[in-house]
Amino acid sequence: MGNESTQPIEAPTAVRAVIGAVDPLAASEHTGSTHIVVTGEEDEEVKAELKGVKLFIKRGGTEFSSGMLGHVKLLSHNNTHEDRLVFRRELVLKVAMSATIRPAVRCTFDEEQGILRITLKETVKREDGVNSGTSQQVVVYALKRGKTSREDFANFAKAVMGSPQLTARPVVDAATSII
Repeated sequence: MGNESTQPIEAPTAVRAVIGAVDPLAASEHTGSTHIVVTGEEDEEVKAELKGVKLFIKRGGTEFSSGMLGHVKLLSHNNTHEDRLVFRRELVLKVAMSATIRPAVRCTFDEEQGILRITLKETVKREDGVNSGTSQQVVVYALKRGKTSREDFANFAKAVMGSPQLTARPVVDAATSII
């Protein structure tokens, strides 16, 4: 018992030739996926973004939803230069908000409370027993800083508030406008 060797036993040459000289403890090679992921952001440039932001949503007369953490981006389309806000939930990366910035969209930033509110009307499909079709519903998206610093959140909010589409005047066609 005292003369036992602590050296590993090596397989005979014939066995190594059959199974190959592969180290079973070596890390396997990872080949990248050939699947192309389309996000809808391919033709857009990121003007500002924040991770760890909390989003609350209020649709119509309902109360605000419980907050969800995620990643918000202010994007600008390369051709049309339209800005939009996109919020993706953490972990699942599902889009919870996609709002194009236009003059009809109202954005307010309460620096004291650290809340950026985006108010707009969205078209909703109604299919109840009496009426079916579409209607407009007021939606309020409230972004809170969550895990980000006050300064970073304030800079992001100021970038959104500085969007040229918020201050642009809508084009009015005299032939079709109602007075």
